[in-house]
Amino acid sequence: MDRWLITWFVYLASVGFLLEVVCLVLPFLDAYYYFAAKTMFFVVVGHWLFILTQGKIFKKLKSPKNKAVFITGCDSGFGYYLAKHVDRMGYHVFAGCLSPATDNAAELKRECSQRLRLVHIDVAQEESVQKAQEHIENTLGDCELWAVVNNAGVFKGLSVEFSEMTDYKDSLEVNTLGQVRVTKAFLPLLRKSKGRIINVNSVAGRLCNPHMTAYTMSKFASVAFTECLRREIEVWGIKVISIEPECFKTPMTNNENMIRYLESTCKRVKDGIKLDYGELYMEKIKNMIAGTFLASSSKLHVVTDAIAAAISLEHPCPVYKPSGNLIRHVLRCGAESLPSHLMDVALRAFHAAWQIPVPTATHKS
Repeated sequence: MDRWLITWFVYLASVGFLLEVVCLVLPFLDAYYYFAAKTMFFVVVGHWLFILTQGKIFKKLKSPKNKAVFITGCDSGFGYYLAKHVDRMGYHVFAGCLSPATDNAAELKRECSQRLRLVHIDVAQEESVQKAQEHIENTLGDCELWAVVNNAGVFKGLSVEFSEMTDYKDSLEVNTLGQVRVTKAFLPLLRKSKGRIINVNSVAGRLCNPHMTAYTMSKFASVAFTECLRREIEVWGIKVISIEPECFKTPMTNNENMIRYLESTCKRVKDGIKLDYGELYMEKIKNMIAGTFLASSSKLHVVTDAIAAAISLEHPCPVYKPSGNLIRHVLRCGAESLPSHLMDVALRAFHAAWQIPVPTATHKS
């Protein structure tokens, strides 16, 4: 058993034993002991009741009249469905697309009202972001820019040694610096409207996912950016909200697309590294990642509903954590609260369940 885990149990037992001894020596402390336990119980239970019911308590909505929302990453996935949803709510929508000539972009124009406009934007390019900002500012008319939804994202890389430097750079350029570029470009307009910035982050911004290192790095940085930004610009009356969904079925997590990408990533790994890890190890890691995404929830509306609430509620939550169901949500929150050494043990058990072997070279050493 892991020495950290053993030490952790020893510490818990020692503290429990010490409390019992103290209560035996000083019996009057028993009452305080009981009071502390009751306090801990109602704090924990009350917190969870608030988390689970807050959406039913805070229902007052802002009027969408003459309010515009800019959403990046509307080519597919959350952005595509969100653009439709926000349009139905009555907002003017600027749907940012990397490729406005795609079928999905054409469908947005065809199925949505005239309030929706397509905007070309590549969040990884400063010039593209500036052009999009100028176009939107010149097109607003009588509207005010009420919300910016930083939704564009990519999944790149695998394990640390299986990933190229371009995987890390691309992940950071889009997932993290893309949010920064768009936010800085549109903040002058948002200061006027005292509107919203909604960053679509991920559970990977709170939980370290081995073998998805480049993506996880970028999402941790995105969450940090969102938290800092919220505390910096609240003096302007702007609300900054982080949306942190678990895995949902989108084109990015599509099983065929994911397997194809993982196979191409593994093919790029240097021969020496392949030899050290072994073909079986790499195959098992690839299958584990693909299998993890295969278990993604299909309830995309849970995510778009959370983003819509962040846009429209008068008092939105600072963080939304959309999950496929209550059990998955509780497991996720539990995992986020685990000490690092316990999380390490849980991940080792997960690897064992997937029958991940040790790398070939470890036998030689």
